[in-house]
Amino acid sequence: MPEIRTEITVDATPARIFEILADSARWPEWNPILRVVRGRLGPDARFIGRLAGGALPLVFDAAVTRFEPARSLAWKGPRSALVQRLASGEHYFELEARGAQTLVVHGERFEGLLPNLGPLWQRVEGNLHRAYRAFNKALKARAESR
Repeated sequence: MPEIRTEITVDATPARIFEILADSARWPEWNPILRVVRGRLGPDARFIGRLAGGALPLVFDAAVTRFEPARSLAWKGPRSALVQRLASGEHYFELEARGAQTLVVHGERFEGLLPNLGPLWQRVEGNLHRAYRAFNKALKARAESR
């Protein structure tokens, strides 16, 4: 199963980082890549999101699969079984305390036809890596700004 995995160390507690991640209504203040356009992040929640930064914005629907304050947050989408055959993913954040810092592991595990299409997937994967790293930098700046 293809996976994108990124890491960043942030000078903030896991609780502070989770607070920022869970407050999707305030993402437009700091997050240049991902928006929750309808719904919320919470236990068993469903939402519609938009990934920006590429040639065309990607709109997706997802369901929260993990919501563990100060530990992890994950969602899986799209919810449509037909679209899942083409591509689906579980997007995740894992937070690990490291003294006064937190290691943020941010990634996504993919399934479906698209992630197995070689050169086409490599292009998509490269764009997603860049987007996830940009998200990480923005999250770090937000968490360390207080």
